[in-house]
Amino acid sequence: MRDRLRYHWNLYMMFGPRYPLWLLRRGVFGRERDREALSKFSGRGLEIGGPSPFFQAGGEFPIYAVAKDIDNVNYSSQTFWEGALKEGQYFKYNAHKPAGHQFLREATDLSGIPSDEYDFIASCHTLEHCANPIKTMQEWGRVLKTKGWLLLILPHKAGTFDHRRSVTGFEHLLEDHRRAVTEEDQTHFAEILEKHDLNRDPAQKSRQDFEKWIKNNAATRGVHHHVFDPELALKLVDYVGFEVVAAEVVMPYHIFIVGQKSSAASTQKEKTRLQVLQSCCERSPFKTDRGRCQDFSSRLRESGGMRANLISEL
Repeated sequence: MRDRLRYHWNLYMMFGPRYPLWLLRRGVFGRERDREALSKFSGRGLEIGGPSPFFQAGGEFPIYAVAKDIDNVNYSSQTFWEGALKEGQYFKYNAHKPAGHQFLREATDLSGIPSDEYDFIASCHTLEHCANPIKTMQEWGRVLKTKGWLLLILPHKAGTFDHRRSVTGFEHLLEDHRRAVTEEDQTHFAEILEKHDLNRDPAQKSRQDFEKWIKNNAATRGVHHHVFDPELALKLVDYVGFEVVAAEVVMPYHIFIVGQKSSAASTQKEKTRLQVLQSCCERSPFKTDRGRCQDFSSRLRESGGMRANLISEL
């Protein structure tokens, strides 16, 4: 209880009075999205990780209620997050719908799942636990239909226990892909052990417990291999074959992204990405994002782009 209070106090000190107001709004009303945006996720979906409260009724984007059906991928038959799992028709994401198929697969290897199978992919706070994000998202794109949709939520470094770490460079992601890095990679372990802020991680009871958690990553998958802000997140989504449609930073630390599988020219995709990035950072609760809006505006003018629509205008 004390750790949880300390966690919320730290977030209050970061956001000020907006944070308790957001907690009240979320607790009483949830977070509503317009019907048109949700309708893009009304088909057959695959969730990577989860199930997630983010997608449940009252959550920030309640796709469970509107999706025709959803299957799921998790990395093991026994996880810290979900407990015991078994492959088959066991993924219970909505009490009013039949269970979806539970796959036991690495997020980087969806073998046995046909290409062009799903209308959408959804993932909440999973990609940061993958050592090779480019390979991971390329595999997600493989099982997604032409013009299928992506719903991706990542942690914003400024609001999490990673705030002392540097945002990962995109070249680093490219190098991980070139080297075919696997989930056994320990490149970032020393940095994590040095810079992780335990005051923002109430799940860890002590420094000793945290060190065991990191060193047992093969089982726990608790490591955040990479650290994201909106610019890196949107660049990654664009690079792996999606056109960024909308993005928003949602308290207390979520980067919310909607993308569509696309073969559009890279120049056109870049304009769209800069439009969405500028709009996203202007509305971000983090000063580090808002402080970069002028840079994004300059880059957008150079590309001849226009301002992005808000998520509600999807």
